[in-house]
Amino acid sequence: MHVEMPLLNDPKEKIRAMGPEALAHIWDAFDFLETGLLAYGRQWILKTEKPSLAGIEVVRPFHWPCEIKAALPPSLISKVKFPKVHAWIDRFSKAVSAAKSSAPKPTTLKGAEAIKYVTQAKFSEPEGDVDASNPPGLKKGQDVEIWPIDSGFKHHDRGRLVSLTSKEILGGTIGPELSADEKQRCR
Repeated sequence: MHVEMPLLNDPKEKIRAMGPEALAHIWDAFDFLETGLLAYGRQWILKTEKPSLAGIEVVRPFHWPCEIKAALPPSLISKVKFPKVHAWIDRFSKAVSAAKSSAPKPTTLKGAEAIKYVTQAKFSEPEGDVDASNPPGLKKGQDVEIWPIDSGFKHHDRGRLVSLTSKEILGGTIGPELSADEKQRCR
């Protein structure tokens, strides 16, 4: 986020004042689904037999606020006002639950066991480049600390910069116990 963004300079009162406009956009989006994409009996956004990747992308901004208690005013957005959208969200939730219950249970790996698993994998991407025009002026191989700014920002990853583009930053594992090939595969 750019530090000069107006939102970052607005006091909480101004941000709260934007609430009605934000709700109007959410209301409009629910209406678009209800009277458009889901109006003619579609079970899924792309008229597929089951949820698709496009459906996963579309459902998130609708599912998420519906799951947060009191996030959306029921006088504006409810199962009564938008039954098709809520039925679609419920179908999606059930499909996710069914997929989770039939998926294999994940195996937890730690330390040396995780390194061994990763380094023996048959797939690894070629090492990328660091775009020289990157805004902070980082250099390949430089020690970096990386974390998301939207969620999960309490977890920071540290490593050596492997590649950096406008779409991706990749840091490699730092550890004296790893060979050069293992470091390549553990990034």
